[in-house]
Amino acid sequence: MSRKNRKPQVGNAAAPTAPAKPFGPGRRVWLILLACLAGAAVVSFILFRFVFPPVPADLVGNWQVTEGPLRGATLEIHANGTAVASVDKQGKKLVSRSTVKVEENRLFLTTQDSKTGEQETVVQTILNLSDNELVIRDEDKLVYRMRRKP
Repeated sequence: MSRKNRKPQVGNAAAPTAPAKPFGPGRRVWLILLACLAGAAVVSFILFRFVFPPVPADLVGNWQVTEGPLRGATLEIHANGTAVASVDKQGKKLVSRSTVKVEENRLFLTTQDSKTGEQETVVQTILNLSDNELVIRDEDKLVYRMRRKP
């Protein structure tokens, strides 16, 4: 085969391309969606932490029962809607964790049974709440007077 009959070879050189855009329309949409998601998270945090807290600020704290059947027990209520109750029974310290919800003058403490997984809610009526004193009455009409622990 002579040089004249050879077909010219097509080179591997690619045609020049436009430079890649750092943020195409697809990326821009994802950035906007991510910004909206972050904004919604911040607004939700502020609303549920400061505007609509699950537990009133007056109730948050560590309380100790001074009068009633569970004298000496403690109830620690957190602003995030959780509580830890602790009582000594026959030399054993029993600890119960629950969620807290307050509606008007009723205190709802919901615990989950570790064996069955069932949830049980105890409803207590708040009779008095001041800076240093909490008085509640349970469903059995038993009254517990508590003092805020320092």
